Amino acid sequence: MKPLQSSSAGRWIIILCLALFCTITLLAVGPVMRETDQAALLRGARELSRGASSAHTGFYSYDTQFYSYWIISTFLPNPPPPVDQFQSRDLVKSGNLICALIFLIGLTAFAIRCAWVKRNPHPAVWIAFLACPAVLLCTPLAGSAIVSLGFLFLLALTASMKQSVATLFPAALLAFLSVASRADTILLMPLICWCASPSTTVSRLPAFPFIWAIATGSILALATGQWISGGTGTFFYGDFFDSKVFLAYLVFGLGSLLVVGGFLLISVGKNRELPLSFRITGILCASLPMLFYSTQLFSPRHLLTTAAAILIFACLPSRNRIPRIPGRIAIPIVALSLLPLFIGVRLPEISRPSLTLSKSTRFPTTDGLWPMGATLPFLIDLAEGDSIDHNQQIWQSAISFETAWPESDHIRILETPMREYLLLAASLRGKKATLLPVGNSLPTNANSPSVLSDLRSLNTRRPGHVRPQSTAKYDSWITNLRESGYTLITAETEISPLIVFGNEQPDGLHSEQKLARKFFGGDEFRINRVCSTNQPCSIENLAAGHRHLITASAPFQLGSKKAAPSVSGKEILYFLPVTDPSDFKSDLTSQAIDSELKIWSTTLPDYMARRFFTEK
Repeated sequence: MKPLQSSSAGRWIIILCLALFCTITLLAVGPVMRETDQAALLRGARELSRGASSAHTGFYSYDTQFYSYWIISTFLPNPPPPVDQFQSRDLVKSGNLICALIFLIGLTAFAIRCAWVKRNPHPAVWIAFLACPAVLLCTPLAGSAIVSLGFLFLLALTASMKQSVATLFPAALLAFLSVASRADTILLMPLICWCASPSTTVSRLPAFPFIWAIATGSILALATGQWISGGTGTFFYGDFFDSKVFLAYLVFGLGSLLVVGGFLLISVGKNRELPLSFRITGILCASLPMLFYSTQLFSPRHLLTTAAAILIFACLPSRNRIPRIPGRIAIPIVALSLLPLFIGVRLPEISRPSLTLSKSTRFPTTDGLWPMGATLPFLIDLAEGDSIDHNQQIWQSAISFETAWPESDHIRILETPMREYLLLAASLRGKKATLLPVGNSLPTNANSPSVLSDLRSLNTRRPGHVRPQSTAKYDSWITNLRESGYTLITAETEISPLIVFGNEQPDGLHSEQKLARKFFGGDEFRINRVCSTNQPCSIENLAAGHRHLITASAPFQLGSKKAAPSVSGKEILYFLPVTDPSDFKSDLTSQAIDSELKIWSTTLPDYMARRFFTEK
């Protein structure tokens, strides 16, 4: 193989950066549960490994990512139920490791190929990709996108070789595996065809067999998925666009790759050596992933295909199509890539931004909280098992609360956004779990299976941009369920409790949660702390910019401010909002001997409250 004609130092910088990325990723792989899609993928893979039919249609998005289920099930450990919480963590870690290895193998092969050919890009491109928050934070976790991109990079490697009859079958196979692992990677196939085409005449592109091989594999994967699902699959999950959310996801999801992508698009547009039609085609092909997700960008994780498109766009075409990034642009790109790894933004209030080296402000996504920079400290917290958000808390509750699980082998689980954690936990315990669909009433028959849910879903309001056509029905359903009696399975305050519906009488905590739920208006909240009676309790360490509520079953006061009473059935509760900054320097006191003072706080700063974002 002929070495680079450009700087050999650049070649080794790429390899060293990749080695560092692989090391960080493998060290970060652990028993981390990050989002519900991950739980759904692991549950389906485990059931397949235990003999479930491969034509099963009940798994989440099985039609668009069936091969991810298959390949994970091939290597996933399969201990017989019941599985304890330690074995559960091992299973999650194994699933994370399988997906990470598939991604790293494909990426490493593509990187080595790029570093040893003439079209080698500037190392700044690879640094920007490897430091991209979406890539760095998603690679250590099980996900269909990670599996799919592993095969996609192998396809890009095949496309970089001299095209012949020998490359047609590998190209078709890798295209099939990539799209079968996650269907949205088909958005990248036109870009690979544009980059690998030996001709710059658009009308001649259909004449090249390599392009037909990729098209055949991709279309066959989509057809197979539709056949498995009986033609009921979908590629769209709602229509949502909010400029603030979109900008935050782009900046803190792609990072410096935005600069790289902008440079590449401008370079192609200005390259007059290429026909205008070919330039326009290339720009459209490179922009497809972003265009597709622009109106359904629910998480920075959905930017993985855009990140891969930018890397392939920079590495695969010959130099007469896309020039090498010049040094004057490469240096700022490297700086913008490396600095956010360690430096983040702390934004307790929209008017009080500051830089931090540790805990950056985290903002909500459908996959949980996401950091505003300081990516490595966040990744370390995640790898060490810290409770980043409700996802880890609910999963921990599901595998550790023995009292939450009825003795019967059959249970019902509410169809809430968090249901996949409970379905996986039920599967690991060897129980048959069925969903109680949105709108259905609780069973009244004494012999009916117990109904299990997480408390968070009853306390928070579903955002209007998630399946807006069903939001009103869902909210009405949850409101009715709240009035039903349920047993609250509690433990430490930092663990999100589970509930079992039944004929239980509401207790004091149930009433206080009802009061807090009304005050916070659907925003996620938690018990911040519990103060003992007859002792002053300082609240000066409560987070500024968040909303707080103090409740108790007896009168209390904060400095000179006295709590107001609230009647809940036959019970009288006392509450006091904390809104004035001067309140944070006051002492919280109560004269009642047998009363606890509970401080409830919103999880997110007030400017991230749901009322400030698009509701449809």
